[in-house]
Amino acid sequence: MSRYSRRALPPYRHRPGQTPHPERDPAGYRYGRPELDAAPLEEGGWQTNDAYLHGVDLFNALYFWEAHAAWEAAWNVTPRDAPASLLLQALVQLAAAFLKRELETPAGASKLLGRAAEKLSALETATGGGRYLGIDLARLRREAEAGLASGQPSPRIELSA
Repeated sequence: MSRYSRRALPPYRHRPGQTPHPERDPAGYRYGRPELDAAPLEEGGWQTNDAYLHGVDLFNALYFWEAHAAWEAAWNVTPRDAPASLLLQALVQLAAAFLKRELETPAGASKLLGRAAEKLSALETATGGGRYLGIDLARLRREAEAGLASGQPSPRIELSA
């Protein structure tokens, strides 16, 4: 599996109610550590935005809770009126949808996927389709919808310029 970030993957994939909460539980792997470091996601610098890239690595390795946290950290510092903010919201919701599926909460998974798909479609329209910040938006949306509906694995996010 190709990686985009140099950050290591966590020692376990967090599953709410099944594993120690990474930040709040003393047994969690991030307990007592500073919040995740992130820079605003910008169109001209996405290839070096470590929180964004690490989120992609986490998602591709099925660390959905952790991908959500990485992308949310970038979203928190990205201007809300930027298209990149909408992409980060969609990615956060996509990671949450696949986490809900793993936790056997199909209604929540479906609702989150619907919200993510709406945002990806809006970005497709706003950007003229194709790729945005390295992601083929239409492909990601299609594969996520198909994967969630059929129970197949989550889509892999492959970045390219």
